[in-house]
Amino acid sequence: MEPAKHLLKCETLLQNCKREAKQLLEANVTNRKIHWTHPAFISFCNSVEDILTYGVHRKYRVSGVTRNNLTSSERVLEELSKVYPVARTVYNMCYRIDNKKNGRQRRPAKPDYSIIQMDMPVEHKILWIRTALLEKILKPIVEEILRKPELYYSKFSILSHSVYGEIFCFLLDGPCSITFSRMKSVDSLLVNPA
Repeated sequence: MEPAKHLLKCETLLQNCKREAKQLLEANVTNRKIHWTHPAFISFCNSVEDILTYGVHRKYRVSGVTRNNLTSSERVLEELSKVYPVARTVYNMCYRIDNKKNGRQRRPAKPDYSIIQMDMPVEHKILWIRTALLEKILKPIVEEILRKPELYYSKFSILSHSVYGEIFCFLLDGPCSITFSRMKSVDSLLVNPA
């Protein structure tokens, strides 16, 4: 792709993330408390996942049958967790390492604060983003990626771009400051009956 097409794609992804962040903040104002299965919460996490997977280096991309069934952004988190303790905390909360007789095997673990239905592929795809947003540590993880984006992303990605990366980081300010409910209220059942 040409650089102009990459810039257009970056702008589209950022506009989508901005729209989802705005909807999440509006839902927080109208509902006072948002459950972490609220549609606005899930769609914001999906837009963050789209940005984090755009422009990932080839070694982190998902292709065919992958080791440990990790998505591209989960592989970046796995690499980042080796050097950054905050990322290691989120990684361990979501994917604990079990030692078995036939070697190490990573499998999704249920976080301490709630039960997650792992049979839904969308829920598994954004598990670490949801966990980091609930614990209010998504922005520090993204800031750490922004310190050395060339390790994880190509030069055409949003996080490698000097302006777009900072805009994305500022977009995370609002949603990371919200305190999400871990228990469903009557209001949340009216919006999301599932």
